Amino acid sequence: MKTMPAWFIWLTFGCSGTAFSQYVGIGTTTPTHNLTVVQPAGGTGILQRNGTMQISIELENPSMGSWVRSTFPIHFATNANSVPAITLANRKMGIGLGGVSPDYSLDVRGRVRLRHGLGNNTSGILVSNGTSTAPKSFIGMMDDNHVGLYRSEDALWNMVMNVQNGNVGIGTNAPTAKLDVNGDLRIRGLSASAKGSLYSSLNANGEAMWQKPVSFFAGGTIETDKEDFTTKINAATWTKLSFDEVYFSTEQSYQSISQQWVVAEKGLYQVHALVDMDGLSDVEGIRLMRSRGGITTVLLQQINSDSKVPYSGDNLNCWFSLYLDLNTEMMLEANDKLWVEVYCNFSNKILAQRYQNAYFKAYLIYRL
Repeated sequence: MKTMPAWFIWLTFGCSGTAFSQYVGIGTTTPTHNLTVVQPAGGTGILQRNGTMQISIELENPSMGSWVRSTFPIHFATNANSVPAITLANRKMGIGLGGVSPDYSLDVRGRVRLRHGLGNNTSGILVSNGTSTAPKSFIGMMDDNHVGLYRSEDALWNMVMNVQNGNVGIGTNAPTAKLDVNGDLRIRGLSASAKGSLYSSLNANGEAMWQKPVSFFAGGTIETDKEDFTTKINAATWTKLSFDEVYFSTEQSYQSISQQWVVAEKGLYQVHALVDMDGLSDVEGIRLMRSRGGITTVLLQQINSDSKVPYSGDNLNCWFSLYLDLNTEMMLEANDKLWVEVYCNFSNKILAQRYQNAYFKAYLIYRL
């Protein structure tokens, strides 16, 4: 003879008013809903099992709250297909939205919309570090027109973007340009940089990189009454000017032995050569020479036929010599060789070098 399960007898006869109110009670004789389950002293109220799969609803106590436990991920769907809107995965302790199995605490497929809160609370996300529960920063809307990063420690918006015009501000929350920086700026790059480098464009597309400076400065360092270093000028002969010291030369572009500058890169250069021969003769000259592909060319030249200018005053009569000065911009090719030559119509004259009024220098304005 078959026997009825005890729960069936209890469910059938232990329910109150089921025939009239259509309410069913489990663990109670006074159900108030279509199905009312009362569990004594907490524990599992409802359990569904299918082989190794199991899901249960538990009521612990007021401090622990209620629990829904499953041995496999739980999916919530509002449509008829098999793509869930929300997935709870126990393997990662995460929530997946948009039909994904979460790999993080919150894993979302698609966009997330954060709306403006009540009162003056703008939308965004509060972020804490691993040692404090207090928010360290805020990522979100500063106001209706700016989104950015807020730093809690100094209570400042350190970076914002104006959503109306796209201006980005760093150190300012009111940017007036596409990039508005208030503070020190550091730009790094894969290219080797040095002190005095220029951050310049490489092409018409706006690509840029750090480029080392190209420049040199050579001159003399002694007074005219000393003859530790001199350049002897023969009569009516152009003579290469020598310098006893190179103050700086990037990429070793100035060759001290040959007393010439070897151009490192193609570009536009500012070139300046100056010398004062102290009025050695009535005719003095200076010229800038270039050698390119074995061909020597005079690039620039200055000759003073009367190099001494009289001056009198305050019971003083004397002569002042005119500087020989070449200062210009010019296009140069890589490996061009430049040097300075001077001229005097007196023979066996000695030209003493001085830092203030005898030098040869150049620097790159821009590359080509």
